[in-house]
Parts: sequence; structure tokens; C-alpha cells
Amino acid sequence: MATPADFMEYIVDQTGRAVGTENISVRKMFGEYAIYYQSTTIGLICDSALFIKVTPVTERILGSHETGSPYPGSKEWYRMDESDLDNYEMIQGLIEEVYEEALARKKTKKKTA
Repeated sequence: MATPADFMEYIVDQTGRAVGTENISVRKMFGEYAIYYQSTTIGLICDSALFIKVTPVTERILGSHETGSPYPGSKEWYRMDESDLDNYEMIQGLIEEVYEEALARKKTKKKTA
């Protein structure tokens, strides 16, 4: 089921409070949304939930969180609940770490290309 626009706006507002709304954007994809921090994908908004990809960095921060599939056939991602979205300090740290990890991956790919 597609995520309603008002829920997507809620996620943008909550994450924006943690890292600045000017740094958060979304793009509609297949009836759901990808969420970006400074033009880098940090998660997905699917089925009225925020999903964060399981990586070494997110595992360190969110290791005990519930996981789920943001879309049929996907790998497991961390599913953020509403209490997580109210923890601005945790969200800020998570977004910044995911962003740094993504930048490091991009640099590694450029060096090997």
C-alpha cells in the first residue's frame, strides 16, 4: 500500500528537525519515496514507515531494531518506529553516519574505476 503524502511529510519534518529541513528531500518512486540527506539516499519511506539499509554503520547504531522488507523481494532493512523519530539526537547521528558511509563508498568506487 502506498504511503500517504502526509506521512511522508511527517518523516521529512522529523528528520529535518534533526539535521535541518534544507538538507532533507524526497523523491517519489513506485508509489513510495526515497529520502535524501544532501542529495545522498539515506533511506526509504514505504508502507508508512521509514526504512534504513542494514550496513556495518547502521548495525552498530540500530542492531537491536526491528527489521522488515520495504518492498516485496527486498533484503531486510531496519524499520524505524515513531519513538525513534522523536529521538532527534539519535536520528541526527544516524543520518550523518549513513551519509558519511555513502560518501566513503562513492570515493572507493571512483578509485577502483
